[in-house]
Amino acid sequence: MLDLNARQEIEALRVVAPIKTWSLLVTVFGDLQATSEQPLSGAFLNGLFREMGIKPEALRVALHRLAKDGWITSKKTGRTSVYFLAEKGVQETNSVQQRVYTPFPDGLSDWACVLVNGSGPAAEVPLVQLGPDVFAVPRAYLLAIPDAVTMDFAMQAAPPWIDEKCLSPELRQALARLQDALRQLDIGRIGASTKVRLPLRMLTLHHWRRLALRDGFWFHHHLVPGGAPRQCQTAVLDLLNALPIREDDRALFEDL
Repeated sequence: MLDLNARQEIEALRVVAPIKTWSLLVTVFGDLQATSEQPLSGAFLNGLFREMGIKPEALRVALHRLAKDGWITSKKTGRTSVYFLAEKGVQETNSVQQRVYTPFPDGLSDWACVLVNGSGPAAEVPLVQLGPDVFAVPRAYLLAIPDAVTMDFAMQAAPPWIDEKCLSPELRQALARLQDALRQLDIGRIGASTKVRLPLRMLTLHHWRRLALRDGFWFHHHLVPGGAPRQCQTAVLDLLNALPIREDDRALFEDL
């Protein structure tokens, strides 16, 4: 059983933002790299999700949904079921690994930030809107946007006012809530404990993944080196490094 401090820490992190069980399950399968060679048992998932405050009924519905969507596969092993990523789940997990776990994901050197007046780039220009009149545009399309002010994501930091334009109050608050929750954790005590490590890692990673995979998030991260996304990322990666997955983690929850 978890002690009172551990339960309070898990609950404080759980309520940072509303949690959809199927989405948390995606985080768990991806972080544990649940393949057919290393599947997750039903007993493990029930034990882990119970400690994260998720009811068994919600977990069953989430497992059914992901299986129906072709994201996971299950099979019987004796009297129990085990679950692992299907091909679709493996592909989608691998496609976001850099954005979730890497301090500086690749791929932004081919993009530029443009400030435009009026209605914005033409409809045929692929873009990601960062703010009311700020867009991320592939460099190959810059000639299609005349009279725009251009900034390079890879080479320079944007002026301070870009931070206000490109980070919505809602996203800024979400980043602050996660960072505040992490700031209150006693990582030294948690790292020396057993069953609290994995729930806290999974909840932290889940909240972070939902933020880091938003459109425009990484563009802001590169434009504003000292901004809220970069600060929150540092706190998250510090926790993940302090609470690595251990070989005995699965066995700890199968007996709950």
